[in-house]
Amino acid sequence: MNLLRQQGDKILDIHVGSGSSLIAYYEMGFDFLGSELDKNIHELGSNRLMNTMNQLNIFNVI
Repeated sequence: MNLLRQQGDKILDIHVGSGSSLIAYYEMGFDFLGSELDKNIHELGSNRLMNTMNQLNIFNVI
């Protein structure tokens, strides 16, 4: 992804599923937007992403 992305690009993922791709985009510092049709899968992916975003990274604190 880093090789294909240019400054200011945004990623659109229309088949998010369990959210693994969004977590990867978040961890690499990309701007992204995701979509999932299945309500239950959407909730699972959203929870996974929010849990990842709310984790405290000790290397950023030190």
